[in-house]
Amino acid sequence: MKLAALTLAGAFTQASAAIVTPISYDMPNGEIGSFTYFDESYSGSGNTAVSDALLAGGLGDLTDGVLATAHWYDQPGPYVGWAQVVPEIVFHFASATAFTAATFYFDEQYGTGYVYLPTSIEFDTGAGFQTYAPTITSVGPLAKYDFDLTGALTSTITARLNHPAGQTVIMLTEVTFDGTSPTPEPAMWATMLAGFGLVGGALRRRRRALPIQA
Repeated sequence: MKLAALTLAGAFTQASAAIVTPISYDMPNGEIGSFTYFDESYSGSGNTAVSDALLAGGLGDLTDGVLATAHWYDQPGPYVGWAQVVPEIVFHFASATAFTAATFYFDEQYGTGYVYLPTSIEFDTGAGFQTYAPTITSVGPLAKYDFDLTGALTSTITARLNHPAGQTVIMLTEVTFDGTSPTPEPAMWATMLAGFGLVGGALRRRRRALPIQA
């Protein structure tokens, strides 16, 4: 049975990477500053009109495909912003996914209204939080943070956006992920079926070997 399990573990491969959309994300709602920076389109539970209210089980501004085209003070609507908390965002996916990348888009400010970029971003893909070094490029008023997540195979990713809470503000407008769902190798189906047969046969022999109770 152990040999069969080891054989099955090697029976999967990945197709070409593509955008993978979460089925939901959980996080503290955005906050109020000069404007409101709530996740107003959020579809799950939680009060989207209350700062830092726990939002769960839905999707909203961070995954709607809409990027801000101006800074927070000209176009507050697309941004979700936090000052008083260090937000942790838990992204849920429909199945285990072999991730290759994550991309976060922040307002690229350097102090205007105390808005800064995160000091660091940590990801938990199942083995605890680790800090990932991003590749940062400018896209209009935004800083595009690209992270290499190669090797992460999971259905849940938690991102922690670090900043000095209560001293600075971070403004996030969109998040995307790239990856593939592992699929069985066509040539390995016969091996998989044989492995299942071995397991079934062992269970039948075990039943026959059980003593008859009086």
